[in-house]
Amino acid sequence: MKETETLVLATLEDTARFAGLLAAEVVAGQFLALCGDLGAGKTTLTRCLTEALACQTLATSPTFSLFQQYDGGRLPVLHGDLYRIGSEDEMFDLGWEEMLSDYQNGLVIVEWAEKFRDLWPPDSLELACSYGPDDQGRAIDLRAKGPLSSRLEQRLTEKWWNA
Repeated sequence: MKETETLVLATLEDTARFAGLLAAEVVAGQFLALCGDLGAGKTTLTRCLTEALACQTLATSPTFSLFQQYDGGRLPVLHGDLYRIGSEDEMFDLGWEEMLSDYQNGLVIVEWAEKFRDLWPPDSLELACSYGPDDQGRAIDLRAKGPLSSRLEQRLTEKWWNA
């Protein structure tokens, strides 16, 4: 498999479709690192994913609360936004390691994760969000690290291209 797989999400419907595929394949203990510029679609993707997982509450941007929990769906979700975090020490003060440990039975989704790559779990799936070709829609580059995420990436891309 290629080191990076790029998917173009030309419309909101494409984003919802991708989120549906992701919701069907993601398993407990998965860490999704959402990276990319402002407006690149990180929160929209997360909202579509919490909807596809049938969470009781749909995701909103947790920029000011930093972390939010969404329950009631197929998996509990911890959604973080690291935009306002300034250092690794702040991450540890917030209880980063404990949060990751507590969510081994759920899904962790972190926006602006690229700020603290060294703190990602050994098994993680990076979803690098960007503006799509000719500024139409969005694009996502998938980069897996570890066996769990590699399997997830492979299944997602197979289903995306074969749908």
